[in-house]
Amino acid sequence: MDILRLEPTANSTANNSTANNSTANSTAAATRLRALRLRALQDAPEAFAATLAETAQRPPDSWRRQLEDLPTFLATHEGADVGMVRCEPITEPGSDAWLISLWVAPRARGLGVGAALVSALADHARRE
Repeated sequence: MDILRLEPTANSTANNSTANNSTANSTAAATRLRALRLRALQDAPEAFAATLAETAQRPPDSWRRQLEDLPTFLATHEGADVGMVRCEPITEPGSDAWLISLWVAPRARGLGVGAALVSALADHARRE
């Protein structure tokens, strides 16, 4: 299992080639977030405030903004995205971090994915 932070990639650069790669990376990260979030809502709609229908209608920029605004970590297992965790932005050093969503795919439950995601988020919060 691997845990990684999904991050938007800054688009401000003088090199067009780099800017295009940066935009592509940002779009890919946003696409992964959207796909995982929709799977989470299909699996456990009662666990989230937003509905599947509302979430599916969000425009691509909304997903990129979420990656800019909310620290987001993703778990992969055997080559597939199997979990995610997000928290409110940490506004001041030493302030509390609030976990706002956590989901693990049914096939990955019981493997320690949730604990690994929460640990990654806690480590991030301590560093901020």
